[in-house]
Amino acid sequence: MLASVVVLDRLMPLYLQRPWAMAFFALAVIAALAWPAPAGWQWLTYLSVAKLVLGHAVHEQPYRP
Repeated sequence: MLASVVVLDRLMPLYLQRPWAMAFFALAVIAALAWPAPAGWQWLTYLSVAKLVLGHAVHEQPYRP
């Protein structure tokens, strides 16, 4: 999760941040399904990745591709 935020913030141009953030989120969901979680805590991984990667790492500014 931290690596995807660093990649989005440092390496991606502004117009590619949103599509790559969705790709990182999809990969995190697939990876989270591979490891078992305690009963009742499965939602925590999805919510934290969605909040940090999709909500905070993507900059919201007007841009031109």
